[in-house]
Amino acid sequence: MPNPAELSQKPLIVALHFLGGSARTWRVLATATAEHFDWQTLDLPGFGEAREQSGYSVDEMAAVVLEAVKAVGSRRWFLVGHSMGAKVACVVARAVENGAPRLEGMSGLVLLAGSPPSPEPMTESKRSQMLGWFEGDAARSRDEAHGFVQDNVGEPLDPHLHARAVDDVLRTHPAAWKAWLTSGSREDWSSRIGVLGIPAMVVAGERDEALGAPSQAESMLPHLADATLHVLPGAGHLLPLERAEDIAKLMIAFVSDQPREPVVAASYSALIASPRVSARTRDVLLRRAEGPPGDDNVLSPALSDTLRAVIDRVLPQTGPHKLDLAARLLMALSGPQGDGWRFASLPPDIEALRAGLETLDHAAMSQHGRGFEHLAGADQDKLLNQAAEGAIDNEVLAGGLTSSAMKLWFEDVRSSVTQAYVAHPATMARIGYSGIANRGEPSGPQGFVHFGEGIREDWEPVATRTAAQ
Repeated sequence: MPNPAELSQKPLIVALHFLGGSARTWRVLATATAEHFDWQTLDLPGFGEAREQSGYSVDEMAAVVLEAVKAVGSRRWFLVGHSMGAKVACVVARAVENGAPRLEGMSGLVLLAGSPPSPEPMTESKRSQMLGWFEGDAARSRDEAHGFVQDNVGEPLDPHLHARAVDDVLRTHPAAWKAWLTSGSREDWSSRIGVLGIPAMVVAGERDEALGAPSQAESMLPHLADATLHVLPGAGHLLPLERAEDIAKLMIAFVSDQPREPVVAASYSALIASPRVSARTRDVLLRRAEGPPGDDNVLSPALSDTLRAVIDRVLPQTGPHKLDLAARLLMALSGPQGDGWRFASLPPDIEALRAGLETLDHAAMSQHGRGFEHLAGADQDKLLNQAAEGAIDNEVLAGGLTSSAMKLWFEDVRSSVTQAYVAHPATMARIGYSGIANRGEPSGPQGFVHFGEGIREDWEPVATRTAAQ
């Protein structure tokens, strides 16, 4: 599987399978959502391709997941856990909310027929029965695996899916199987997980006797501050295999509902709405806070990707909610007057933007054999530094910019991107900018009364963050 950092910028789904499952559990669901998501499916220790890997406790499995997804970083990603994998997913989510490094892009949690943070509801007779499986000959073990899959679905699976699920169960290391039944499923993480604030979606099968809707409502939902529960009629426990199409629709809707851009802090929104801010300023700020407009095909898809890669190096944003600075820049430049000014030696704004991006891609191909978007960060920075120093010479590129023009072009891009970022109300809230409230309408309250270093009016906003995140 490719490194998550090398994948496209669609949301990434990180998926954890059920007891007896594997990374293959997610194939149908991943295919059904391929246009919407990238997928990173993991084999937990003792299962699938990780059959010989040890570490079967919940915290050991969670540690494996955290290590595997470190490369995700600030990319927007969602964690999906099924049954056993859901319990592990809750532990991972708690680690992320507690500040686990390089994972700030986690944007949501999807729990399918989840084993809860508390001990999993399971009768001792059932536990004893399952512990006795896979100790006979191959034919008996296959019959037991067949029965396990058959007993956990609401309706018979497609024969191909059923056969693959049986093979996955048989690939499970016996020690991992027993460890979950005797220990992992009994672990109580309730107090350590507490209540997770991340948006969550819980899905249960109507015919799932042990981990259906009643169990999810009683044992899973109390640990989720922002969650919805969906019940799939007629479904059993093996939801990704039984109802991939239904889950795909639910996941697409769930991910779409999560905000992509930063939300303006409530206290700052109240200041914008207050009579301290003029109606004209308020209107401008509210329009800036709206979702980014489309670029109306101003650039080709390839050049649009190059622009976004440039912006990511000029002003990197961390966290799952990032301003679409490329869309805002294109909106500002694509009008008849551009953004209102330009260097006299450069073409009109949009023409200059295209020419500069084409020149940058041409230089990347000349130096590295591939476009700017596909270069490592250090190589991208090297090219941008060359542009800033007037050291890129691409006169051989028809319609390209000279080295001196590229220097001006990159100066303009840097200032425009920074302006778009700082001008957004969410950024103003982060840095505690109060200049918008220099008295609104004549009948409104007076603006600033006291001036001086370290002096703050009672009504002024307090900075929440200073980093671009």
